[in-house]
Amino acid sequence: MTCCVVAVCDDGKTIVMIADRMIGIGIIESEPNISKLRELHKDWWVLFSGDNISSIFDIMDYAKEQIREIKKREHSDLKSPISLQIAMKVIEDSYQRKRVNDAETLYLKPIGWDIGTFNATGKDCLPDFVDIKENIEAYSLPIELLIAGFSEGNGYLFSLSGSGTEKGITQRHDVPGFYSVGSGGLGALYMLYYREMSSQKPVREAVYYTMEAKLFGEQAGGVGVKTDAYVATADGKFINLDEKKTIDRTLVKVWNKLRPHWIGQQSRELLNSIPELDGFPELKKKEKEETEEKEEKP
Repeated sequence: MTCCVVAVCDDGKTIVMIADRMIGIGIIESEPNISKLRELHKDWWVLFSGDNISSIFDIMDYAKEQIREIKKREHSDLKSPISLQIAMKVIEDSYQRKRVNDAETLYLKPIGWDIGTFNATGKDCLPDFVDIKENIEAYSLPIELLIAGFSEGNGYLFSLSGSGTEKGITQRHDVPGFYSVGSGGLGALYMLYYREMSSQKPVREAVYYTMEAKLFGEQAGGVGVKTDAYVATADGKFINLDEKKTIDRTLVKVWNKLRPHWIGQQSRELLNSIPELDGFPELKKKEKEETEEKEEKP
């Protein structure tokens, strides 16, 4: 469930971040006024999706704690920016910390063990050591994280999947400069590739293409209609786009003009003229398509 989309634009000086608000448990879904964007540190943000997002909040707390420890060791201002490498490291480390903690609680604590003792002496004491170890190693978190921010004045984004063969490994998306997670992610990525989105696009164009990607992603199940959209710049601006005035009345209005349309009369005539298809019934105008014909006219 969910569709979160991020794109770098303006020659790497601006980042557009868009997410729906759908959350749910099993067959229950809702769109409360809750943002799926969380601040990791100055100039860095995390968007998320998952079947169970509860683990994300511990991961965020662990990551912020690690950043504070790094800053103290470096004797630097706790509010000073962090690099891309630090952002990737704390997210990876925090994911693994949460994953191992949960696996320990699930597989070891019920039999009176902890992960440290298990790794040190479990092989010699537990007859089912191998099975338990395999369960711990296979344990995963059903989440996806999409992290974006600025490092040395340039915009970056990377992702982390909590499950699968590459669980817990961060993936950079410098090229193509955009990415999407959630059930609507594939549809969103399709539109961004179709529009030839890149980090060189101007901000206004990138804002529309990123929003368009989320709207196209709504074709997937579990993606909400309500949308949050943010624009962040390398010089410290963070803009929350107005949902009614900007998203609903402007960006969606453009989407309604540019979205895929039904076949209009001009195209119908061309399709009816294909000689190899003589003998097949010709296409006739459908009532619901009449409103789309104007979009085809030059």
